[in-house]
Amino acid sequence: MLDKVIEKDVVQYLSQIRLLLFLEKSEIKTGKVMSVVEKMPSFEREIIIRKYLAREAEYTSHQTIYKELGISTGTYKKYRMRGLTKLAAELGIISVGKENEA
Repeated sequence: MLDKVIEKDVVQYLSQIRLLLFLEKSEIKTGKVMSVVEKMPSFEREIIIRKYLAREAEYTSHQTIYKELGISTGTYKKYRMRGLTKLAAELGIISVGKENEA
């Protein structure tokens, strides 16, 4: 599980990626993030895209997403944290060994 500082770092990085995608600026880091996201299982992918990468992401609440996906709050949190953890590991924000710590 990610601690709050690392979670915040990943979310800030995703905000930068969202801006680059909005401006249609293709860079190596946008491609890397999108490659990782596209390989995620469907719920993780949908959550990361809707909450962090879509144009309207800033205005989309967690509650809206989990209700639209038809999942519980707990399930939403589990998939969201898995997705953020995968991104953190892939981006080198955490080591792969730390990713599996609970």
